[in-house]
Amino acid sequence: MNEKRRKALIWVVLVSICFGLSALAHVTGLGTPFLVSAFAVLGTAIVFSAFGALRSRVASDTADESGIYPEPDLIREIEAEIARSRRYGHEFAVFMVALGEAALRFDYGKHDRPALRQMTEGLLKTTREKVDKIFRCPSDQFCLILPESGPESVVGLVRRMRRLAQDPYNPDRPSDGVLPLIYGATFYPSRATSAHELINRARMAIALAAKAPNRVHLDGAEAEVLPAGKTLRRAS
Repeated sequence: MNEKRRKALIWVVLVSICFGLSALAHVTGLGTPFLVSAFAVLGTAIVFSAFGALRSRVASDTADESGIYPEPDLIREIEAEIARSRRYGHEFAVFMVALGEAALRFDYGKHDRPALRQMTEGLLKTTREKVDKIFRCPSDQFCLILPESGPESVVGLVRRMRRLAQDPYNPDRPSDGVLPLIYGATFYPSRATSAHELINRARMAIALAAKAPNRVHLDGAEAEVLPAGKTLRRAS
């Protein structure tokens, strides 16, 4: 049972209880004091429910200490962007960045995964924090929503991130190489028109990017203009 249905069922039960108590008060002659008590219970339940919903909404709208937003917010943000883009006739991209498992296993064995994850967060915050929210997903993946962006915009972002990741003065990179990142993206409305489908296609794109020579996969578009990404082995 999803959250909305569970909450609806709770409210149906509470209202049914109150009507039942009202009928009982009428039949037994308990009168107004009993009804006041019953509706006081219902009012208290409403207040606590509203407070819990507000607290949950505020918590989900807040980034953690690193400035990264939690994955549960992603669906809601994509749905909001779909509504805006549909209204104004714009496209947008769901862009994912992840640590490449193969490179981690064979080229970065001596590096600490949490340290590389933190470097990736720093790189994303440096390039996009002022424009887009960054969402943390499972399996060392990060997701961004890029408004009014198509394949060319995504390619430009990948180029900027790669340049920054290879900058010897950039603190968000391993001291002896570049970050082993892979990139995937899908697009509204050309590839998908619902939030869940966009996320699924973006995850498929990131999985295909792990096998691509240039470590980039754009859903339904070509990315051959990008050179193969470097790893410690290629950088040495």
